[in-house]
Amino acid sequence: MSRTSKSKKSRSKTKSRQKTKSRKSNKKNTNTKINVYKGKIALCFLVTRNLKNQDLWDKWVNGYEEYINIYSHLSGPDITDKSKWDPFLWDGRIERTGIKAIPTKWGTTSLIHAEGLTYEAALKDSKENKYMCILSESCIPLWTFPEFYNRIFKYPKKSYLQTETMRGGDDDLFLDCFPEKLIPSTKKVKSRSQRDLRNWNWKKTHQWKVLNIWGAKEFVNMIHNKEWMDAYTNCFRQLEKDDPRLAADEISYPNWIILKHGPKAINKHFRNYESTFVDFSKAGIHAKDFNNITPKVKDSVCEHKPFFARKFPTNPKLMKQIPVKCNSFGIV
Repeated sequence: MSRTSKSKKSRSKTKSRQKTKSRKSNKKNTNTKINVYKGKIALCFLVTRNLKNQDLWDKWVNGYEEYINIYSHLSGPDITDKSKWDPFLWDGRIERTGIKAIPTKWGTTSLIHAEGLTYEAALKDSKENKYMCILSESCIPLWTFPEFYNRIFKYPKKSYLQTETMRGGDDDLFLDCFPEKLIPSTKKVKSRSQRDLRNWNWKKTHQWKVLNIWGAKEFVNMIHNKEWMDAYTNCFRQLEKDDPRLAADEISYPNWIILKHGPKAINKHFRNYESTFVDFSKAGIHAKDFNNITPKVKDSVCEHKPFFARKFPTNPKLMKQIPVKCNSFGIV
C-alpha cells in the first residue's frame, strides 16, 4: 500500500471519528435547547412567604420568560403589602386575573380550593398555557429549563400525577362516609352500589402535580361543585379522626376523577409519575427537609427524574448543584 493510500485511509478514519464524536456530542446536548415551541407552562405557586431560593428560580427562567407564565396564590398576613414580596411572586398574583386568593391552613380543604383557584387563573390564558405546575415556596427546579420543557411536552395528552391505591381500610373509610347520591349515574359509571365501588381501586396522591388543560379544568370543576366539596369536607373530618396520616389534598382530586369518569380514567388521562421529589421517610406526617442535593437525593432524582424537588431551605450552594448532572440522562 502506498503512502498516499495510507494517508487517505488515515484521513478517512479521522473524519469518521470526528463524525461519530459530533453525533455523540449532538446527542449529549439534545436537551440544551428547546426543540419546538408548543405553548407556555404555568408555574402555579401556593405560598405564605417568598421563595426560599429565589436566586435559583431567577437563574432558571432567565432567557426563557417567553415560555412561562407565573401565577401565585399568596396567603398570610402580608398578602396586600407589596414591599414584603419579591416581584417574581407579586407580579404573578392571581388577583390580576380577577380571582381572589383565600386564607389557607395546612391539612385542610382550604389548600384544595387555593390550588383550584390558581389553576382557574392560569386557564384564563389557556390559549397560551398548556401545562400547570403546582409549587410551594420550598420547591426548586432540578434540570435546565430546556430539559424540563422538552420532557413536559413529550406526552401532551396526559397530566403527571403520582398515584397509589388506597390500602389498609382507607378506601372503606372513604366510601362509607361519602353520600351515594353524589356518585354520578352515567354510561361510564354503570353502578351506584357501594359494594361494587369497593372494587374500583380508589386512589391517593401527592398534592404536587403537573396538569394539562383537561386535568386543570377538572380540578376547577371539582372545587366549584359545592355539593361535592361540602360532602368531601365533612367526609374528610371523619377520615382524619380514623387515620391522621391522610391529608385532605391527597384523596379528593383522583377520586373525583374516578367517580365522574369511571375507574379507568386515571390511567387514560394521567401518567403515574413523580413530578416533584419529596421524602416522607421520617417519622410523622411532614416531609423531610434537605439543605442541599445529597448523594441520596441525587440518586433518587437521577433514577425517577422528577421535574422539581421540595422542602429545600435557602442555600446558596444549590446554585452550583442545579441542574443536577446524572451519568446518563434521557427524556422519559
